[in-house]
Formats: sequence, C-alpha cells, structure tokens
Amino acid sequence: MSVMSLVMLVNLLSVSVVGSTPYFAIPPRAHLAFPHLLSAPTPGLSASVLLVPLNHTDAAPTEHISLRYWVDDSCFKPGGPLLAHLGGEGEQGPVGCSQQARDLKALVLSIEHRFYGKSWLTNRSLSESLSLEYLQHLNVRNALTDSKMVIEHVLARYESSNKVVSLGGSYSGSLSAFLRMEYPETVLGSVSESGVVSAVLDFPGFDEAILSAASISAQHSRGGDPCGERLQNATYAMERIAAGENGPSQLLAIFNGSTLKDLNDFWYAVADGPAMLIQYGSKSVLCDALEAAPWDGSDQAIAAYLAQIISHKYGDFFVAGCFYDSSCWGSAQKSAAASSSPMERQWRFQKCNEMAFLQGAPASGSIRSSSLTLGVLEAQCVKAFGAALGRDPMNARIRARYGSFRPTGSNVFFLDYSDDPWRAATVDRDWVASTGAKQNLQSCYTSCNGCGHCGAGVPPNLTHCEQRANDWLVKLLGS
Repeated sequence: MSVMSLVMLVNLLSVSVVGSTPYFAIPPRAHLAFPHLLSAPTPGLSASVLLVPLNHTDAAPTEHISLRYWVDDSCFKPGGPLLAHLGGEGEQGPVGCSQQARDLKALVLSIEHRFYGKSWLTNRSLSESLSLEYLQHLNVRNALTDSKMVIEHVLARYESSNKVVSLGGSYSGSLSAFLRMEYPETVLGSVSESGVVSAVLDFPGFDEAILSAASISAQHSRGGDPCGERLQNATYAMERIAAGENGPSQLLAIFNGSTLKDLNDFWYAVADGPAMLIQYGSKSVLCDALEAAPWDGSDQAIAAYLAQIISHKYGDFFVAGCFYDSSCWGSAQKSAAASSSPMERQWRFQKCNEMAFLQGAPASGSIRSSSLTLGVLEAQCVKAFGAALGRDPMNARIRARYGSFRPTGSNVFFLDYSDDPWRAATVDRDWVASTGAKQNLQSCYTSCNGCGHCGAGVPPNLTHCEQRANDWLVKLLGS
C-alpha cells in the first residue's frame, strides 16, 4: 500500500476515534433497548446475586448459577412499574433511572444473562463452567426462567410495583419478546429493539442486507453507491491471493492472523469487520475509506488496506481473536484463558445449539467468501460441540414455540432500523401491520442513511419510533 493511501486511510478513520479507544471490541455485543437514551446508573449501585438452578427442569437441582442483577430505585414511587432490562451475550451492568423511568416513576432492574459476565456456576472454575457438561444448560428457556425468578424476587421487596415490562436489544431483544410469551402472568409487555426473534438457521440475509445498505448513501438515496461493490471486490482480491502458491499463509500474515488453523475462521472475521461498521452506524466512515483504497494496485495492496481499516477500528489482532478462532472457542480451557469474562464460546454454542443465525454466503449479493457455506459452518459447530449439540437440535423447537418471524405472543413493541443487517432476522413487519393489532403487537421502522443496529447512527432528531414505543408503553401500563 502506498504512503499516500495509508495517510488518507488514517485521516478518514481518525474522524470517529480521535481521543478515544476503538468503539468496537469483540462481536457481537449485548445490547440494551434504547442505549442512547439511558442514564448513568446511580453512583455506588452494586450487583446483587440470586442463586438459580443450572437446569430449571431438574426436580432437585444440585448445581446453581450465581446470577447477577442490579436494582435502581432512585426514581421509583409506590405503584410505579418495574422496567426489566435483560442482558444478552456479554457482560451486563446496572441501568440507571432514565427520563422514561422517571416519568413512569419506575423501578429499574438489570439482569445479567447466565454464563456471561460474572454469572457463572457456583463453586466451579471458569473452564469447568464452559465445559459441555454445564454449557448444555445455556439455553433460552433456562435464561427466561432466570429472569422470571429475579423479577419475582425483586417484586417481593417492592410489593407496590405490580406491572412489569421487559426491554432488550438484539439477542436480548428476542429474549424480551420471548419472556412476555413464556410468562404472560409475570410480564405485562415487552419492548424488542432489533430483536432477532426468527432464530433462522441459514442466514444469507445478513450479507444481502449489508450489500443493500452499502448501496445507499447521501449521494445515492435510491441505491447505486459503489461501496457494496468495493466490499465484494476486496473479497475477490483476497480469494485470488488465497488461491495462489502459499496464498493462505500470505493472506493470514497481512491480517496478523497467522495463528489461525482454519482459513474459514479468517473469512468470517474479514467479512464481520467491515459489516459491523455498517451495522453500528459507521457506514460513511467505511465507505469513504474504501473509496480511497488502491483499486489500481495489486491484490496484496487491497488486502493490506482492508487490514488497516479493520485493525484501526478493532485492534491489530481482531482476526486472530478467540471469537473467530475455532480452535479457541471450540475449547473450554482456551476460552477461559483468553478472557476473565469470555463470551465467545458461549455465544457460538448458543448459535450452534439453538439460536442458529449461521451466516453462510448467499448465492448472489455476498460480501463474504463463497467458501463460507452453511455446510462449512455446521461442520465447525459439530467439531466444537459434537453432533448431539452442534447441529442446532433445539432450533426448530424455539422457532415453533415462539413463532419465529410471526410471534405467537401479545403486547410486544418491535423496533427496527434500515441499515441493520439483523433486520433480516427480526419480526415480519408486514404481518404485524396486517394482523398484529389483534395481539397488541406493534412495530416501527426507522429509515435513514446510517440507521444501524439497536438505533446506532440514528440522528438525534429522528425520534418518531421512540415516541410511538413510549406512547404505547404508557397506554399499556395505564390499561
């Protein structure tokens, strides 16, 4: 890569990161609903712990999880509702009294998800907790029952709070909707922001949505921006390198990924890196950087340029990190050694065993290598977790139980965003619009250039969906 190209790249990317550490760390992230609207937690708010059974279906459980939760009652008034913010695939923390909570005089509860953050098996080491003997009990039904137990435990302390609304974003957005469906006698309603309720197994729609979002810009409001095509061309350049003599080792070296044993791990990482910039509202940063890439140069120069984009946003060893390295997330010991609060092995297990979302390359419109087929991803699952747990044995059941794209429950408000690639895994909005009113299901779709996952990148003045959700919530609580 030329010195001029490198200088241009650094200048473009520095716009969004000057004076701060990179915004993205390890994908995917756990998300709260309306993260941009939440207030800082009350100072000194510490975690409480509730012992919950490892497996809620055991009649006499002998193993328990120390589940963390936080309660902020600083704006609670007797008779106010409980707003339960559900944790997802990452470490959770306290949620403060927002303006919404203050207006509702609400009790604010934040619940960490089992097997994430510090909510581990009691009296077991981290590596023990991550073994399949225990990890097999990391599933949606157990997580929902955990939340129900915490909610009931907290309500026992605040008896005047008798209406509960759950909130979540992304995976925890689906949990929020599922919690209302599973326990309607406990949870009055839920807000599901970018909630991936479909649990779709084969998920080429992710790339198709990325390509669609990349084709829209301020200059190309109806499509036609070359950003998506440039993403594809970068992949083609890397595939040509990989096909050459000593190509895989050369390619991995460019991305500091020489420790990877499986080239498919690399293909996943280099697709995810740029895609997450679009997903989290930084599309213009990515597309401006790609415009300045050395397209007239060699394949190696193009690959090196993409490697600079990725390393500048996520760090030099993003590609070789445990989330992508199947030899790491496939091992309880290596996962535990990689972090004191790992999430890589757990989320991969949830995908392989139940939630799916296996992001194979679509037949057309792909930003990732054609090497990443559904079969390849399923084979990785089986290698890591065995045939019994690694072939999504619970996936069909969860889709049938909760309705997938067409939820079976009631009293849920769904929010989606135009540039979010996960919108291809969220609720069927047309179906909600035509039939959902009978179940008090509502949805609102925010469309703008840059409107990403869980509202990332949404302009501050674009609040119509937030207002609709809040009005719906006020009406629901007043009913």
